[in-house]
Amino acid sequence: MQETHKYREFSSYSGLDRVALIFGMPLLPAIGILTLSMFTMLACAAIFGIVGFLFALLFVPFVFLLRTICANDDRALEIMALELRYKFKRRGYNEFGKTLTYLPERYFRHQKINEHNTLFDSEDAYVIQKRSQK
Repeated sequence: MQETHKYREFSSYSGLDRVALIFGMPLLPAIGILTLSMFTMLACAAIFGIVGFLFALLFVPFVFLLRTICANDDRALEIMALELRYKFKRRGYNEFGKTLTYLPERYFRHQKINEHNTLFDSEDAYVIQKRSQK
């Protein structure tokens, strides 16, 4: 007996997961570098005259740096941003046995949360006291 499996075909939208690139760089950092170089160029042109236009070339190494980073993976900058984010979250590293621990609570870092978690009315205290006596 021969079974034939018929699979339904769907359009693949794998292209929607990609980052928009311009000249091999992600679009938003490229626009940021272009904008920063233009403002630097205009400010330096106002101060130094015609030579100030050359200050826009200071950002060319950043363009090549971004192109090199994103040559193999278009999401490399996002990965680097996540690595930096979690690197800075290690502020409480020594508090939990030198392990990187993420907890769903804030552990009394803010006064409002502290008051909210510790203050309860006397009726709740009575119920808790009765439970502990059993």
